[in-house]
Amino acid sequence: MVEYLLKELKKMQIELSYDKAQLLLRFMQLVLTENEKYNLTAIKEPKEFMIKHFIDSLSLLLFLDQKKPSKLADVGSGAGFPGIPLAVANEKNHYTLIEATKKKTDFLAMATEELVLSNVKIIQGRAEELGREEAHRESYDIVVARAVAPLPILLELCAPLLAVGGTLLAMKGNVIEEASTAMNLLGLKTEKNYAFSLPEAQGERRILVLRKERNTPSKYPRSYGQMKKNPL
Repeated sequence: MVEYLLKELKKMQIELSYDKAQLLLRFMQLVLTENEKYNLTAIKEPKEFMIKHFIDSLSLLLFLDQKKPSKLADVGSGAGFPGIPLAVANEKNHYTLIEATKKKTDFLAMATEELVLSNVKIIQGRAEELGREEAHRESYDIVVARAVAPLPILLELCAPLLAVGGTLLAMKGNVIEEASTAMNLLGLKTEKNYAFSLPEAQGERRILVLRKERNTPSKYPRSYGQMKKNPL
């Protein structure tokens, strides 16, 4: 299984050590063992898990500076994707995993302790609230998020956390046109809209790479209810 993961990553020009791949498989075992208790994933077959959780998450490495230490926030981390695979792959960065559900943050705390990931911090909270707190607002070099909401809402959740000059990696780039107003209001500019295919015909993926050019206006983020009712 380790060899398969390394081989598929190498096809994407992503290098990972054997030891780190083994640690990822240990994480997979944890997720699958604790899945019934914590309701973490619907994907239970190991190869599909590696493709849809690990390879999908690690595709973000293509857009991260592997040498420069950065502060990274994973918004809506869920069972730890993409944050934990990224933390395993690049231990130079500091990762803050933001998740609203206590059951899942309990699992994330247990998993990071089990995997001895000293570069990971778990926060139980909502991005729209943390984005208004001084400790988090515009304090991250990189913000990543899987498809936790429609793109205009996702951007409003993430942009306030991102420092000016920082990079937002949204794993949801196929509907970029619907978010042009949101990007303009939030001070974001598109740098790349990257498309790729997962192995074994497991689906098409996109990564929207955005640069933050100016401060987020103080009225954002709004409450989640307002975002849903009147998306940007």
